[in-house]
Amino acid sequence: MSQDGWIKLHRSIFNWEWYTNPIVARVFIHILLNAKPEDSMVKMTLVKRGEYMASRRQLSIETGLSGQNVRTAIQKLQATNDITCGPVGLRTIYAVVNYDKYQD
Repeated sequence: MSQDGWIKLHRSIFNWEWYTNPIVARVFIHILLNAKPEDSMVKMTLVKRGEYMASRRQLSIETGLSGQNVRTAIQKLQATNDITCGPVGLRTIYAVVNYDKYQD
């Protein structure tokens, strides 16, 4: 799970609509921290820059949140176009929209 290095997190996150929602913010930051900084192969699947491949159960375990909390947070992040999701077998690829804006 852990990757070397760091990510940028701009102070403008204070103005982000989900900042005051600790569950949604936690899921988003977790995805951002785990998103690939460059295209790479993960379990024989191409995961592009700004994407993270995981099951919802895996996200639940890694964040310490319930499956329902993770599902609701993902729905909210999708509705506000902060992330997109797509199935890959038993996992999902979570893509941070505007990843380059955050990590350029």
